[in-house]
Amino acid sequence: TLDDFTSWVLDLLSSYGETLTRQSNAINAGFMDKIVRYIDENITSALTLKSVAEEFSISQSHLSKTFKEAYNINFSTYVIGKKFDYAARLLVEKENISIADIAESLGYYSITYFTQQFKQRFGVSPTQYRKINIKK
Repeated sequence: TLDDFTSWVLDLLSSYGETLTRQSNAINAGFMDKIVRYIDENITSALTLKSVAEEFSISQSHLSKTFKEAYNINFSTYVIGKKFDYAARLLVEKENISIADIAESLGYYSITYFTQQFKQRFGVSPTQYRKINIKK
């Protein structure tokens, strides 16, 4: 009957839509993994939403939305967090590098601002963090 056929077509379309959604989510996850890897590999570069979007030939709004959906954090907050995690690692692993040089390598040209932001994130200044975490 026509009702049975209509029901069958709607079920088919629904199933197809679910399949497309799963495939799209898988593609987005792989794509976002590439973006995160790019951020990690270029953490000392000037990483902005615009520059990363251009690198991957997507719009800034699409990158922003997709990143937020994938990681439940906005792009700039993620990049800043990664920069400070990298700074913390350098403070411990590279005792001979000055805090000013670490800050500058990450795009922070005001040591005062860098120190304030570092302390806000880790609860101690970069100098204190280095002293606490270097095992001798």
